[in-house]
Amino acid sequence: MLELKRFNEEDKEMRATLNDVAKAANVSASLVSMHLNGHPLAKRIAEETKRRIDEAVRRLDHHPSAAARALSTGRSSLLGLVVGEISNAYFSHFAETALEEAAGSGYQLVIAVERNSGGNRPDVWASFLGQQLAGVIYCPLYWEDSEFAVRLARRNTPLLLVNQRFGRCHSICDDSRDAMYRAVTMLRDRGHRVIRGVFGTSHTKAEAFLDACGHAAVSGELCPFPTGNREERRATVEELCRLRYPALVVNGHLTNGRLLRKLRTDCPDYHPDLVMSVAYWDRSLQDGHFLGAVLSRAGETARRAVRSLIELVREPEASPRMEEIPADFVPAAEFARIPVSDPEDDF
Repeated sequence: MLELKRFNEEDKEMRATLNDVAKAANVSASLVSMHLNGHPLAKRIAEETKRRIDEAVRRLDHHPSAAARALSTGRSSLLGLVVGEISNAYFSHFAETALEEAAGSGYQLVIAVERNSGGNRPDVWASFLGQQLAGVIYCPLYWEDSEFAVRLARRNTPLLLVNQRFGRCHSICDDSRDAMYRAVTMLRDRGHRVIRGVFGTSHTKAEAFLDACGHAAVSGELCPFPTGNREERRATVEELCRLRYPALVVNGHLTNGRLLRKLRTDCPDYHPDLVMSVAYWDRSLQDGHFLGAVLSRAGETARRAVRSLIELVREPEASPRMEEIPADFVPAAEFARIPVSDPEDDF
């Protein structure tokens, strides 16, 4: 909460908007934009009007976004994407789809990877802040602090957060609430009154799981097992097989794949009622151990994130908004109808 307060206060004190300038100069925001961005029609603006705009800019200490100006004049097409561990299936799928969407829209996408520990975070930030990026999509594995968001805001760099919410930032999130409720009620109807969830760093999925358990009148317990890297996934699967929980909802393509192999080879007598939560689909998961799947649309989230960032760059004064991409619940009997992800395809 301290970081959120800090961001909002600094945002108010440091960032005079285009609308603020327009109000001070007693003109429209579009007129201010044309003048500051050197639009061809700006030559028609009266000199007295230009003087009032310039005076308002100086008095309010307004700093126009150089990136937005570059895109509006066609001089730049460089966007940034920061993702978590690229070995994580969600992030690799997200990055690949975002690259394709950006290229198809005529833009280049610069990608930086935050390592699992976050130890290279200052280097990633310095690299991005040193470039003339039109805007940045931030899709972290861990949300440890808000410094990156604050620093981008100070530079008037448009920022779009993925699966995170913070201050006045735009965001786009997976919405697993309905799908998770359907998964939990299916397990409840099979007689389970206690359901364990393994979600690693996915706080939004964990919240959806706990909310679903509450609405379904069952006890939901989060297993405190990290799943960020290979060693953590291996340890998590070993622990699950040792504890032999009767009902599980497990998040992550790689974790579910490892758990499936473990059940086949080392624990043939362990038969939990198991629901997976994954970002994309392939046939390796189409196995009798799973009763259903909470299937997020990582590719659609990536495509929408790129489109929304481009819109935000072109209209940096737009009010903050949060978009949600609904997940789906697919029972095992319907697995065959899910298109196989390459993983470019989304269900």
